Amino acid sequence: MTKVVYVTFFDQLTDKDIIMPFLAKTTKVIGFSSRVIIKYKYSSHKEAYVYEIKEEENLSYPYIDEIVDDFPLLEDKKEDIEKTADYYFCSVYKILERLLPFPKKEEEYRKVFYVPCSPTPLNKINKREYELLELIRREKKIPKDDFSKSATINSLLEKKYIKEIYDDEKAPSFSSFYASDNDNEKLVQEILDSEEKNILVETDNNLKEFRFAIDIAKETLKRNKSILIISPNISLANPFIEFLNMNFKDNLVILSSNKGKERIAALKRINNESNIVIYGDKYAVFAPIKDLGLILVFQEENYLYKDEKLFLNYKDIALKSNYKTVLFSKCPKLMTKAKQLKGYLKGYSFKAQNLVQYKLIQKEDDVIPVELLYRISECLKNKEQVLIFHNSRGTSPFYKCDKCSKFAICPSCGNTLTYYEDDNRLSCLSCGYHIEASEYYCSSCGGKEFSKSGIGTMGIQKYLEEKFKNAKISRLDADSYKDKDYHMDLSAFATGDNDIIVGTKELKENYLLPKVKLIIVMDIDWIFKSSSYNIEENYYEILNSLLNSARLDTSAYIITSDPTFLPLNIIAQQDYQKFYEYTLNKRRMIMAPPYYYLIALRLFARDKNFLLNVSDKVYSFFEGKFKGRKVFLIGPYNVKFFKKQRGYKSLIMIKYRKREDIEDVIKAFLNMRLPKGIGLEIDVDPEGE
Repeated sequence: MTKVVYVTFFDQLTDKDIIMPFLAKTTKVIGFSSRVIIKYKYSSHKEAYVYEIKEEENLSYPYIDEIVDDFPLLEDKKEDIEKTADYYFCSVYKILERLLPFPKKEEEYRKVFYVPCSPTPLNKINKREYELLELIRREKKIPKDDFSKSATINSLLEKKYIKEIYDDEKAPSFSSFYASDNDNEKLVQEILDSEEKNILVETDNNLKEFRFAIDIAKETLKRNKSILIISPNISLANPFIEFLNMNFKDNLVILSSNKGKERIAALKRINNESNIVIYGDKYAVFAPIKDLGLILVFQEENYLYKDEKLFLNYKDIALKSNYKTVLFSKCPKLMTKAKQLKGYLKGYSFKAQNLVQYKLIQKEDDVIPVELLYRISECLKNKEQVLIFHNSRGTSPFYKCDKCSKFAICPSCGNTLTYYEDDNRLSCLSCGYHIEASEYYCSSCGGKEFSKSGIGTMGIQKYLEEKFKNAKISRLDADSYKDKDYHMDLSAFATGDNDIIVGTKELKENYLLPKVKLIIVMDIDWIFKSSSYNIEENYYEILNSLLNSARLDTSAYIITSDPTFLPLNIIAQQDYQKFYEYTLNKRRMIMAPPYYYLIALRLFARDKNFLLNVSDKVYSFFEGKFKGRKVFLIGPYNVKFFKKQRGYKSLIMIKYRKREDIEDVIKAFLNMRLPKGIGLEIDVDPEGE
């Protein structure tokens, strides 16, 4: 049977998403979201998605070459996807591309490790090869992702000193922590029986949150409904998966974007089964669950619910769905708390005790004050763990000229360069520029002599290794894990594999760290000088998450140059109500959320002057159109170089109170054709500008 099928796809020539009619002659069931292959202009293999099917007399359209799916996987979600696309000024095609990637875009992730060969061959090796071989022998196995394009590794493989193995690692067992909690029964019943659609549940530790999730899932299944549990990211190393398997086994579906084929298989199973528990990443909010009774959102406060490419907020999409949605949060986002206090969400709390407060300790000349060094040594004697959080990577975040005292600056984007001692290089953590330290000259005076200033996570690790020679110290930041799964490193630490861990924001993941006795937060004074309206909220949440992961008798410290500074004291006290009132007053004065909504328009181009010229014209367009409306424009500013686009990016911020004041203008702007060489991003409700 021949059908007229309208498909949506991306046209590189016009840089637009297009909807065009084609003919489909097939016995397969096709509908919205079906993946198809078409011919278009100069492309003989264009990937597209079915948008709709119409009855038409005209049969002169070209035929679809191939229909990938046996049936449409997301046909029931068409209305939700269209509403989302309209709100975020995004195309339906881009959302479908995110949810249902084509086979060639799917990443089948299977971990590869290097291990020493046995028996040891007799081939000659040089000093560098020997040192690397000894490292692998000590660690027993090392992830391949740690050595991108390493000539030394390739040489050891050729000489048969090491070999590659596959290892599908699982998380260490945490089963003893995860007994169900009978105290939750009354609250579970009340939430499921409530007529309120959206609910905020405030918790005070990860264990209580996990137990509550299991209890509410069990009760939902008893009522012959399915439940969707969403986490900001999914990893086999996450101990909660073991927890779910213990309780639901055959009724459990894992829906992750990390494994393409498995994701498609899971979506097919969801289409065909009922009364199941679906544990998925943020994209699972669009899963076609026919008997869905409840959506449960873990870590409401986590920034990862915001899509870094399409800028969709999947947590907000869940709240706008037609299903009852429960948000779990140990430290609610201010926007979420404000909605709850205004009655848009029903609020529950089962916090049993006050969190440990951070103590502020005066910064000294040494990296870590003497008092804290003593406490670290006491923890090591008692076989207890230490967690150290620091925002800066590398050996030193600053490289200062001895002649003029100016810091080394990236020639591409103007940010400071970070010094890495292991390979004596300077790197820009914003755009990726790097140079040998010995080849760098001061851009201000031409000086050749430099001093390291400040310390990063790599420098702290080295400092601790010198102070505590027998301790096993690990580091967790973007340099240490690169593309590998950092959840395994955090799981290993949680079960006691290391004594001390030093890291950045990755340490705040939703883990139980029952052996951590001491938390040290390095200098965060800089956040109070940041122009980002929500930087204080982000760091309050990070510090709160660290406390929630650790045991109740943990000691926690913040090293600061000014222990009397009031805003820092408010964050250290971990009194959410006090912090909420302080931050709300500050945002009222600067017209930031929740008092105003934001839209960020980002323009980018290869040529900086060209970008500035176009940005000024775009600003003038909006200034004229918004005249007489309660809309405020800021910019254009923040012209910076970005590695991914290999060009410059500028920002125009729109502040508004009512959606109808800006919607028609932005849609009119999107219908305009920008000059060639100009890219555009529209970020609705941005976080961190």
